[in-house]
Amino acid sequence: MWAPVHQATVGAAGGTTNRGSGWTKPESFVGNGPFTLTEWKPNEIIRIEKSPTYWNADAVRLHAVVYHAFDSGDTEERAFRAQQLHRTERVPVAKLPGYREQTDSPLRETPSLISTFINFNITRPPFDDERVRRAFALAIDRDKLAEVVYLHSAAPARRVVPNGITGYPEEDDFQDDVTAAQALLAAAGYPGGSGFPVAQLSIESGRSQDLPQALQARWRQVLGVPIEIVASESRVHWSSLQQGDFTLAIGGWIADYPDATAFLDLWKTDSGWNFTSWNSANYDAALATAASASDSAVRVRLMRQAESLLMQAMPIIPIVFPKTTTLVHPSVRDFQDNAMDRPDYRTVILR
Repeated sequence: MWAPVHQATVGAAGGTTNRGSGWTKPESFVGNGPFTLTEWKPNEIIRIEKSPTYWNADAVRLHAVVYHAFDSGDTEERAFRAQQLHRTERVPVAKLPGYREQTDSPLRETPSLISTFINFNITRPPFDDERVRRAFALAIDRDKLAEVVYLHSAAPARRVVPNGITGYPEEDDFQDDVTAAQALLAAAGYPGGSGFPVAQLSIESGRSQDLPQALQARWRQVLGVPIEIVASESRVHWSSLQQGDFTLAIGGWIADYPDATAFLDLWKTDSGWNFTSWNSANYDAALATAASASDSAVRVRLMRQAESLLMQAMPIIPIVFPKTTTLVHPSVRDFQDNAMDRPDYRTVILR
């Protein structure tokens, strides 16, 4: 988060505020890490090579790292089995039991600072009604999702900040409650789902359909509401969220740094990642005061206050806290897994 960038390069290539700026292209990029960007073919590969000007270049043992793009986790997993990859980014959930049973399995499961949630567009009725949003949230059986859909590779999430952040309390903000969910939906004018319009749940194509289909079935069974799953290519999906052209959308976040604000800052009024259109002066104020607090206990209390406000308004629905599941070839040595799923290739060597 605190890595400086070469301002002259950024400015010459188009600046930081121009979405089409070319400062990250191989011919323009100036960085300060152990590797330098040498090739980038969108939707194909990214190649980085050892930087001879890195301050500790003698300790970097790899000559290069090549990242390959895949349109699905199944395709990536097959490439691993075909000896085309040393490491995968994820493992399809359906493949986990088989890898767990293997002797000397390449599977790694790491508790991570990852949160999976549903974004609401709260400008679109009936989701402009907090009662409807809470009904959708309380209707979910998260324990069953973690067991059946994620095959125990995720923990149920009843708040948005994941487990494992030092000094931050692991307290649930709500409980799954079918009776309360049905009562809330009825109070909003849709008893048993009567009169509820068809709602679209947006997902990225190529992703597993297991979670959206489980949510679709659960909301129909418990609330009596119709849900249509709409899949689109990744770029289209995220562009639609940025433009507010969605109703419900599966989302998630991986911490940029190990602190609750890595998640809570997403829903500040001025955040570029707040796709929900929700804003709260009290929420913003609590986080602003926390940012300047010198007492850690006061800071944590203010962050928890902000998170409780978010969970009361429910512009998003927490679903699970997934683990990072990867496959690593036995020839890869000294690879260190970490909670933020940010591989550090400085120490890695192939044998």
